[in-house]
Amino acid sequence: MHTLREKYAMKENTLADPEARRQMNAFYFWSAWAASTNRPGTDVTYTNNWPHEPLIGNEPTPENVIWSIASVVMLIFGVGFIIWVWAFFTHQQRRGGPCRRPAVAGQADLPSQKSLGKYLLVVAALFLVQALLGGATAHYTVEGQEFYGIPLADWLPYSLTRTWHIQASIFWIATGFLAAGLFLVPIINGGKDPKFQKLGVDVLFWALIAVVVCSFAGQFIAVKGWMAPGLNWWFGHQGYEFVEIGRVWQIALFIGLVLWLYLMLRGIWAALRAPGDKSLLILFTMGAAAIGIFYAPALVYGEHTHISIMEYWRWWVVHLWVEGFFEVFATCSVGFIFYNLGVVSKAHRHDGLAARRHDVHDRRYSGYVPPPVLLGYHHPDHGHRARCSPPWKWCRWCCWAMTPSRTGRCSTRPSG
Repeated sequence: MHTLREKYAMKENTLADPEARRQMNAFYFWSAWAASTNRPGTDVTYTNNWPHEPLIGNEPTPENVIWSIASVVMLIFGVGFIIWVWAFFTHQQRRGGPCRRPAVAGQADLPSQKSLGKYLLVVAALFLVQALLGGATAHYTVEGQEFYGIPLADWLPYSLTRTWHIQASIFWIATGFLAAGLFLVPIINGGKDPKFQKLGVDVLFWALIAVVVCSFAGQFIAVKGWMAPGLNWWFGHQGYEFVEIGRVWQIALFIGLVLWLYLMLRGIWAALRAPGDKSLLILFTMGAAAIGIFYAPALVYGEHTHISIMEYWRWWVVHLWVEGFFEVFATCSVGFIFYNLGVVSKAHRHDGLAARRHDVHDRRYSGYVPPPVLLGYHHPDHGHRARCSPPWKWCRWCCWAMTPSRTGRCSTRPSG
């Protein structure tokens, strides 16, 4: 069995308790049975022919195909409707005007903004940890239990390095977004810190450190088998990808996100009450609220919730919280930053924001995101221009030169 364990990157004596081994085998059998056994009176399995495996007849059902096509059609219709409304009802071709003088020019960082430096150090450290763990995890495909002859699996088995690799990425991405939002709060608040904002930033930072350290330590103790089985769910490893951390640390993380949302709203509220165009600010606020609140689905299921129900809520976290709302918030944040830098005008800072977020989300799966999309510029064929200060014209020209046009030819230099 040693050779088989090594091929599957399993450390020796993974489960020392014979009863735990029996339960694991029972779970494997139950999951395989549910995925391969047809429901009474039907030709589909209990998992609706998932996962795909033609060898046992697990192929897409007509209902799968119909609803998949319908969902794609509805997606295309929704995107087309947004573009139609934007093109025919917002009169973008008659909008424009020069960008304003950069609002942050010559402005010194405020105390709360200076306190965010340590957040960036944590982002860099977690990114480095993720990269190193990713290398170790990938190496397990070559040596199932060792790292160039070093018995790494005795201390950091594959299940642990993979868990830490995923959790480190979630933590550094979330930390970066939280820091970006907190940095923008004083700018939105008219160039001043809300009362006790620096204190809140510092408290949130050390709370984040506590969650990261305690969750990583709990997962290490759990995987090593040193934690009592009754405590594993609460303080150790839940066993579900992307939401592996113990329930206690999940609750602590959610409280931290709510605290971050409170710190954000303290500076945003006054701007929301001020007169003027607040469309981008409203979207920015909604994105911040979604980041703070939509981690809650990770707390809906319990230790003994059926796996099908648990998976439903887990994907809420993966696809909505991580992939959806973080991108909306990032796009709004970039709009605020470029507007305050004087890169784009106020009239153009929120043009097509929803469609652009959707474009970035979809195109990242193919590995291609046009530079003008990220910078907020538009193709000349769209019938309007984003007039900016002269130094940025050369940057815009370079971006357009590297971006293919809709006809397959290199784009021309943008006017203005």
